[in-house]
Amino acid sequence: MVNRKSDAMNGRGVIYHGSDAGTVLEKAYEVALAHMQGGAGCDAEQIQRFTIEGTYPNFFLLKKADDENEISIDATRQMLDFLAQKPSLPGGRAVLIKNFEHMSRNAANSILKALEEPPEDTILILTTTRLLSIIPTIRSRCLKIRVQCEDVDVATFPDAKSFVNALLRDAAPELVGIFVDFLASGCKGIIEFSKTNADNFELFLDVAIAYCSFVSTKNSNLAYARRLLELQSFSTLTKNTYPDKQAAIILTCNILAEK
Repeated sequence: MVNRKSDAMNGRGVIYHGSDAGTVLEKAYEVALAHMQGGAGCDAEQIQRFTIEGTYPNFFLLKKADDENEISIDATRQMLDFLAQKPSLPGGRAVLIKNFEHMSRNAANSILKALEEPPEDTILILTTTRLLSIIPTIRSRCLKIRVQCEDVDVATFPDAKSFVNALLRDAAPELVGIFVDFLASGCKGIIEFSKTNADNFELFLDVAIAYCSFVSTKNSNLAYARRLLELQSFSTLTKNTYPDKQAAIILTCNILAEK
């Protein structure tokens, strides 16, 4: 069992990050459970059952709604209201923010004070697969712990589509297929594609990075290796620099088209 105090030293928030969202979330949830169990009147299995049911009052899960493109400021205010209340049960409290890269800029700025001065015996855990997409003011206030995720061996996959699906396990396979086919076509019909898929820009960029990784490794393609590096650098800028997602898709395709 994880020592519930070790990851919250100096009262800071914690960012758990790695290449696989599911593995990162699992580790973060384990730490949250361990923290809440300390001093609680029930065992870990009971706490786990109540958190899954959404009925444990010392736990708050913040994530992007299925029908929204980002974690909104309104949802974040609910989390801050939770932190402002006194605990209704003994034991530690935990806030788990899933896929923090989906949080809007305003929402991210609103939690700065909570990260600097969290309530007593409360841990704030952020998870992400794109650490550098998180604004520096958040990163600087948190401990950063990389979760070792299972590597995906390019050599074991016959084509780019199967590799990208394996690497991006949480992505919708049908969208991955559309994006890989578009990339393999040389990004033909870019204007119409960018209009249709603007809402899925973040996934498109992840697919583009994974696609370049496959091509550059499988075929020892130096051109795609260079494009991969450029896309990885570009991904650290897009969250706040390119709010126009259609334009960001076009810029991504321009990188891919560079000679």
